[in-house]
Amino acid sequence: YIPGQTLTMSTAIPSFDGKKIAIGYSLQGAEVDVIKVMDVNSKKMLADSIYPSAGLMGWTFDNKSLLYMWIRSADNKDPLSRLSPKTKLHLLGSKQENDIDLFSNGSYPDLNIDPSVYPYAFISKDAPRYLFAGLGTVQPEIVSYYAPMQEPGAGKIPWKQLSTAADKLVRSFVVINSDVYAITHNNAKNYKLVSTNLAAPSWANATVIAAEKADQTLEYFSYSKDYLVIVHSDGINNHLSKYNLKTKVTTVVKLPNTGTIDVSCVDTKTNNCTVGITSWNSPYTEYNFDAATDVFTPGSLNKPANYPAAYKDLEVKEVLVKGHDGAMIPLSIIHKKGLKLDGSNTCLLDGYGAYGSSSTPYFSVLENALAVKGTVIAIPHIRGGSEKGEEWYKAG
Repeated sequence: YIPGQTLTMSTAIPSFDGKKIAIGYSLQGAEVDVIKVMDVNSKKMLADSIYPSAGLMGWTFDNKSLLYMWIRSADNKDPLSRLSPKTKLHLLGSKQENDIDLFSNGSYPDLNIDPSVYPYAFISKDAPRYLFAGLGTVQPEIVSYYAPMQEPGAGKIPWKQLSTAADKLVRSFVVINSDVYAITHNNAKNYKLVSTNLAAPSWANATVIAAEKADQTLEYFSYSKDYLVIVHSDGINNHLSKYNLKTKVTTVVKLPNTGTIDVSCVDTKTNNCTVGITSWNSPYTEYNFDAATDVFTPGSLNKPANYPAAYKDLEVKEVLVKGHDGAMIPLSIIHKKGLKLDGSNTCLLDGYGAYGSSSTPYFSVLENALAVKGTVIAIPHIRGGSEKGEEWYKAG
């Protein structure tokens, strides 16, 4: 809190031991972070203050240092302010000017990192023997690197290429011990889940974990102690399956409701996960999910909101509309039950098609407040999103 100032918190990341929290915030909507550290027990801020930064990335395992994105200047009007950014390592209690450059085009010119991209680095508790890095751009394909874990300041990091844009990895990848799992659209317009190993990574010879489906796109996956929990979409609704890391068998998981699902697993020590489900006319509802038994129970953290009875009278129609070139474009229509769709009603058309961002079903408080009053809400799933796979995205 700073008297007379408007602050926006962008990040809050606890240390691995839970004794400190690193907090990133910006002043007056500047989109340039100040990073401070709070001691959990005393609720007091430490003397460290990192500025300017384009974001906080996390802690080291010893809870003594932070990884963050260094930028040249806080002046957003300066065209050079964000050129050649760096992932730096800050040791608590030290001066910012002594922070170590972990990953950038300045410290590793042989990697030919373009000055306009954000070179980020991170560590993972599920692969503690390695450092990881990547290039943040608007390009969906992941360019990434890895190296053996080493002490800060121990010399140049021997970065090796983990993936190039030609490997066509998208959305995310995870590393469990030395096994790498990733989504790719290489010879799979609806995406597939593949795996390789850090001992000798080869995406050209990767093991297929979840093959491409003809009628569904692979959206994302999470993971627990014994399973990869995989989410597909038929263009509107999500579907859940799980891959047993020991038996290599995939099974379908029956959901308590249909709609868009948000899956996250607590850690790799248990099979406890959280599944949130929402749809155009159903509020977000959270469940505890045991990946080992497929049992769903009411969520223990977030209870579903109660809306007036009128919201239960909303219904949804999923139709196809012929585009100017004959392509059939999915259209979601939300309206009051019994309302005649004869062209005489007020209609709100809400669509977006870019960056592969899909318009998935969710309960919009703002738009449904109009729908209960008689407005028709229409959401076209236009090309540019990835509701119908990689080709649908690229066609936009």
